[in-house]
Amino acid sequence: MLNLRSYLKFLSRNKLYTFINVFGLSVSLMFVILIANYTIGELTIDHFHENVDQLYILGDSDKSESFGYRLGAKLQSRYPEIYKVCGVIDNMNNKSVETLNKSYKANIIAVDTTFFDMFSFELLRGDRKSVLTSKNSVVISEQLANKIFGDLDPIGQKILVAKNFMCSVSGVVANFKDTSLKYTDMIIRMDGMNYFSSFALSETMNFRCAKIFIETVKGSDIASKAEDMTKYLKTFYWNHEDDSAKYLSFTLIKDRYFSDSFENGKGRKGDGFIITLLLVIGSLILIFAIFNYINLTVAQTGFRAKEMSTRRLLGASKQSIFIKMVFESTLLCTLSFLIAIFLVITIEPYANKLLNTNINLIEDTSSTWMLFYAGFITILGFITGLLPAIVILKFKPIDVVNGSFMFKNKMIYSKVFIIIQSSITIVLIASLITVISQVKYMVTADLGYNQKGIISIVVMKSLIDENNLRPFQDRLQSLPFVRNVGVTIGLPINSGLKSGTYNIDGIGDGVYTHILECDSVAMKIFGIKIIQDNQAIRDGVYLNETAMKMLNVKSGAKMFTGLKNKYNEGDFRIRGILKDFRMGDLVLGSVKPLVLYLNENMKQIGQLLVEVDGDLIESYMEITKVYKEFVDVDEVPAQFIEQQVVECYAKYIRLSKIISIFTLIAIIISTLGLLAMSAYFIRQRSTEIAVRKVFGSTNTQVLKKLVWQFLRLVVVAFFIACPIIWYVMSEWLKEFPYRINLSVWIFIAAGAFTLLISFITVYWHSSIAANENPTKSIKK
Repeated sequence: MLNLRSYLKFLSRNKLYTFINVFGLSVSLMFVILIANYTIGELTIDHFHENVDQLYILGDSDKSESFGYRLGAKLQSRYPEIYKVCGVIDNMNNKSVETLNKSYKANIIAVDTTFFDMFSFELLRGDRKSVLTSKNSVVISEQLANKIFGDLDPIGQKILVAKNFMCSVSGVVANFKDTSLKYTDMIIRMDGMNYFSSFALSETMNFRCAKIFIETVKGSDIASKAEDMTKYLKTFYWNHEDDSAKYLSFTLIKDRYFSDSFENGKGRKGDGFIITLLLVIGSLILIFAIFNYINLTVAQTGFRAKEMSTRRLLGASKQSIFIKMVFESTLLCTLSFLIAIFLVITIEPYANKLLNTNINLIEDTSSTWMLFYAGFITILGFITGLLPAIVILKFKPIDVVNGSFMFKNKMIYSKVFIIIQSSITIVLIASLITVISQVKYMVTADLGYNQKGIISIVVMKSLIDENNLRPFQDRLQSLPFVRNVGVTIGLPINSGLKSGTYNIDGIGDGVYTHILECDSVAMKIFGIKIIQDNQAIRDGVYLNETAMKMLNVKSGAKMFTGLKNKYNEGDFRIRGILKDFRMGDLVLGSVKPLVLYLNENMKQIGQLLVEVDGDLIESYMEITKVYKEFVDVDEVPAQFIEQQVVECYAKYIRLSKIISIFTLIAIIISTLGLLAMSAYFIRQRSTEIAVRKVFGSTNTQVLKKLVWQFLRLVVVAFFIACPIIWYVMSEWLKEFPYRINLSVWIFIAAGAFTLLISFITVYWHSSIAANENPTKSIKK
């Protein structure tokens, strides 16, 4: 039986050693637990469906999943590879519903009756086969059922939806989790969409509002039919007739979460880069903690060698000593793991907010997870105990008895670990500086158009018709804080709602351009700069500088010859030339060719632009009140342009926060390890220091020598880290068309900061040793 009394006494006598090891391991294991739960959760989204390898979602070349609802049935009737189809409309958020004389807000989705056949969401109440049989059936979530009905039986209860659609509760579904489908409070049959929008179920399918999910026949290859389907759609589907979408795509539902076409608004979306980053940095922090443990334990071997030598002289075998040290290491890892569990539960809310996820350690714990953790701790205990055990066992007991062990132990392992640890720290600091600098550069970069104080309001025919649009504009214009009200189809931030290929004789396949249509007020609100104004021309188009170059239009030209596109044919006059401004993806996009139509009598309108002065929040609230005077809605589709721009950078702002947190933790763990190492290193060299002082060395000379022993390791680490920083950050910055230069000051700042931290850490212990009376050390 292993006797732990000596080990516990050793820990109590070396409190700094114990604290640093437990702290480092606990914090690193906290990150391991969080990252493991987050990563597994992200990588298994939608994997719980029974026929997951046969479930697909339809997409197109526009990276869109939205189609006309009737398209699914048409495809199923033509292609035998399609076993089932389920249309889903999920844009009815925050709708008012009434029951038991009370009003509630609910997110609603409309689905085909095949929904519960295709998807394996757990039904807590109701029969999967019949739960959506009736036209007025509604399935509610567990959360909504508890909120509304409490202890009452929800089955058969009436709920008024969309003010005139009376539904009957036919089932209760478990709250959606681990799925790419939007969270919902209520599931109604597709027939119920007639109460929300008369366009949604149109046979003409000119309303892109539905997602088409497909279950294929087992063993079939639906992807091989994509080309034929694309040709078929060109015969009747508007979005393919005019070549807006070049092809169809099929994404397995288990891959959807990470696909480019998956859009979830402000909800969760898979990000492979964030997962990789978390795994890498989390692993580095765990390595830091392991290095500290091994480093400190090896440094302490001189103080435990007497105990182990005594055991050897009393008959203990090498194997038993080895097992004892590994067991002690595993015990410390287990203690650290229990503390880590407590830390995870404590910081879960912040982690969920930062990662936009829903980690719940207690709820997610299962027998599989417990076995994983047990195995992980066992392996970790073996790794951390292996090297210290080898170091102790390679010395003979006689070395310890005659005192030569302390002089033979020159801390080679420790120096290597300190160099590696410092190298990683420098890389992390440099990466943090680079990421923050790049994010700041993107957020503050000039986009070429105004963003501040502009509210965009989405205009839909189902909400505002031609009869009340003008009164609505006039009402907005009458508000004292409103400067201008303009109309547009599309915004620069989403590249406009139109695009076209312009052909000029002799340039081959033509040039694909963005098309923006707006009135002069909207153009003024955006502050788009005109660098050439052909004032005599009032019925032409504006081109940006890039369009001129790509279309080979000469400077001063006032007309195209033989220019054609899908909207118009014939000659186009050039009304003016616009200075380039950024459109579309603000992060990864670049300046594209643009054709701008100025139309003062637009029949089709995408957005109203409202330019405001004064308090932005008050302005927004007043505008939404006016909107509700004209349209009976719960949620006004209005947003500040500046807010939309910030949301484009949200991923990278989150990235900088994540790296900041991990870098800070890495620095703390590294600093604590260095602090302890300096203490033990100086303790081992106390006799040498005393002898040097006896032979005339000054306190300053001794101090310089001691400090330099550590700082030179950081200098070596700096030269190791520099090529790593250059390669990793150069590759990352290549992702951005608009990026900072990888300045040499980033390298210098990272190295200098690490050097400063190291200096401060070791200076205190070194100064104490340098000023100590040498007679005390010699007497020891």
